[in-house]
Amino acid sequence: MRVRLKKNSKTIYVVLRVFVLITCLTLLYVFIDIEESLKMLRHLPMHIILICIGIFLLRNWICGLRWLTILPSSHDQISSLGAFRYIMLGSLYGLILPGALGGDVARSAQVAIEQRKNKASYVVSIWLDRLLGLFSILLLGLLATLLSPELNNRLSFLSLMTAGLFLFVLMAWLAFHPSVHTILLRQSSRHKKLEILTTKLLSNLQVLGNYHRTHKRAAWQALGYCVPIHGLAFLVVYLLANAIGIEIGFLTLSLFTAISWLITSIPLSLSGVGVREISFVVLLKTQGVGAEQATSLSLGFFGVMVLVSLLGVFFLLLPNNRRLKHINL
Repeated sequence: MRVRLKKNSKTIYVVLRVFVLITCLTLLYVFIDIEESLKMLRHLPMHIILICIGIFLLRNWICGLRWLTILPSSHDQISSLGAFRYIMLGSLYGLILPGALGGDVARSAQVAIEQRKNKASYVVSIWLDRLLGLFSILLLGLLATLLSPELNNRLSFLSLMTAGLFLFVLMAWLAFHPSVHTILLRQSSRHKKLEILTTKLLSNLQVLGNYHRTHKRAAWQALGYCVPIHGLAFLVVYLLANAIGIEIGFLTLSLFTAISWLITSIPLSLSGVGVREISFVVLLKTQGVGAEQATSLSLGFFGVMVLVSLLGVFFLLLPNNRRLKHINL
């Protein structure tokens, strides 16, 4: 009976993803002149594309450094180059996995396969890294809402970002609350293997939480890395927007990129395709930007991410992290 329910839930999830993808693409096809959007993309200067690719590669390198900062000092099995390799492989696999979180799932699996010690701790650190990223996106989005001099509907966006930040803090607090851990352990006790896995993950979550409570410098350093990580991505969107002819300020575009990221974090389509484009169209419309330009910007941003992710194929040819352990660039 449980096997049948599990299969049914997976089937429903797949059907839901396909439905969301088809619905979003249909809306884009019906209400937007796709040929016009693609024409704008074809006229993007090659040097802008190459600069954006370089910026995103730098961003991924800093993402690896942030992840290493989250890990306790006793976890020295991964070098900076090894962390960059995992980030690139996660981006590559994320192209065919649902939502922006798909890459984290793939990275967790890769780390679990290759690391001999502290596997559960490494996996938990990846999800703490993601939580930190989402938290910083909400903070930067809220800051952009307050500081953007040209933003229309400021009160609506301010309410949205404030509510999102409050909800996130509540969920993060629950994630570390002992009573929630007790409930999870009780629910997983029906399956021995699941209980063992849940116990390991929760215990490592507590260890990492205690580590950062006693090593506040590492926690602040990890949060500090979020500024260039997100700032570089916002810069890519700004450069592409200017090349397309969208005359909107950096802070406003940063806010809309942050909201789009939060939306595509929900695993409802492959790599956020369709959902990302619809979100850009809706958000940029509030500032008077046409749907074709908004779609072109979204596709251009996604195209840069795809090109950078495809470079992850190179890292499939590199030795695994155990052989990269003593290499630091």
